[in-house]
Amino acid sequence: MDEHIQLSEGRSVDFDGEFADDNLRDIGWWTRKHDGYAIREAIDLLDIEFGIFEGKVEGTISAEAAAKRRLKERYARQPLFLRAFLYFIYRYLFKLGFLDGVEGFLWNFLQGWWYRTLVDAKIYEIKKACGNDRGKIKDYLSAMHSISI
Repeated sequence: MDEHIQLSEGRSVDFDGEFADDNLRDIGWWTRKHDGYAIREAIDLLDIEFGIFEGKVEGTISAEAAAKRRLKERYARQPLFLRAFLYFIYRYLFKLGFLDGVEGFLWNFLQGWWYRTLVDAKIYEIKKACGNDRGKIKDYLSAMHSISI
């Protein structure tokens, strides 16, 4: 998920150094976590396509967040499933993920293809049940995923 934290009070400081999330949990934990993320990402992409959360007021976002949002909107317009494959190819070949060996393959495959394909499968499932009917999609999400829209 794209997370952009905005402070409503206090101040932020720049961290001059590196940060690593050295998570020691197993692959089953990771895939379960991403299954949960996938429905939220699917809803976000459906919102881009159908304006499900019309009138939702968002605060001012940073230039970096706005640039990422434009990329996501461009991604959302690409064909289901093909976009996941092309994203994997981009990451693994053009961004040189293959140079990281087995770990690079696993990371790029799972994060760049498997996860993105799972998101698309959830979108496909929703559209199969609802077509492109915005109202039906909203009702489906409310009923199946306890999303209040």
